[in-house]
Amino acid sequence: MCGSVTIKSSVVEEQDAHFLKMSICDTGVGIPYEDQDKLFKLFGFVSSTQQYNRNGIGLGLMISR
Repeated sequence: MCGSVTIKSSVVEEQDAHFLKMSICDTGVGIPYEDQDKLFKLFGFVSSTQQYNRNGIGLGLMISR
């Protein structure tokens, strides 16, 4: 099973100001609510992705902070 991530951007003009509009569409497996608190913990794994990534080292989003 695999998904994709699509990122789109555009410039929007409103009342003499320019804004960058970003939209992101993620069709991946998702993360259950009860596992979302593990996202930024070192060596944390979520139960729904263990079957997809057995070789990970568990750094996840911790390194992006």
